[in-house]
Amino acid sequence: MSKLKPIPEFESLNELAHPAHLTLRSPKQRYLSRFNELYRSYQRLEKYMQDSDRPQSEIDAAKAKADELFTHLRGIHKDD
Repeated sequence: MSKLKPIPEFESLNELAHPAHLTLRSPKQRYLSRFNELYRSYQRLEKYMQDSDRPQSEIDAAKAKADELFTHLRGIHKDD
């Protein structure tokens, strides 16, 4: 499968389907999209901290803060 060549028509579709080009019309979708991006940012931060050999206590503190935030969000939106 890695030897397959990309089809030129699909490359332009992939560019159009990039999340940066999508317009979310529903306020709820926009709201959840922002929190998804925040969640990914916390994941990138954790990976960066591990790669830069930060002390484990600092990594754990960042993870605890992220867990606290997302636990709070899940509690708010569990009925949705």
